[in-house]
Amino acid sequence: MTEAAEAPEDFALVEESLELLKKCRSVFQLFNRGSDSMLTRDLGSALRALGQIPSDQEVEMIASKLEQDDIYDKGYTKISFDDFHRVVQENCERKDDIREMVLDSAMDLKASGLVDAAQLSSLLTGSGEALTQAEMKELLQEAGVNKDGKIDY
Repeated sequence: MTEAAEAPEDFALVEESLELLKKCRSVFQLFNRGSDSMLTRDLGSALRALGQIPSDQEVEMIASKLEQDDIYDKGYTKISFDDFHRVVQENCERKDDIREMVLDSAMDLKASGLVDAAQLSSLLTGSGEALTQAEMKELLQEAGVNKDGKIDY
């Protein structure tokens, strides 16, 4: 592929990264209480404000990594914007990896690019750290279920 052909895809990635950066700044400002940092106790709420759906266990694990040097102030460790942005990016990448793995291998056996919404809902609400019905409804709304009950990913 030539450089000219790659340019629109590269531009889209840059545009997507800038959009995420803007959203992160906006959410960070909601939780930083007028300072240049936010507290680890607000991490879950901040991630959810960005539309991510981390479990409480995932938030606790992320926060504990950030609090390694500050074990006596659990929940009150300060996070810089750069740390918050990095956490958001890592969470997005992990979410994309999981999405691809689940959809490609387990849900889309015909490699059609479509997944049955009912089957996905059953999987995500009935195993592991299951989503609630409300979380699943929100996820399906965001994903956009077509008239055949399929999600085009």
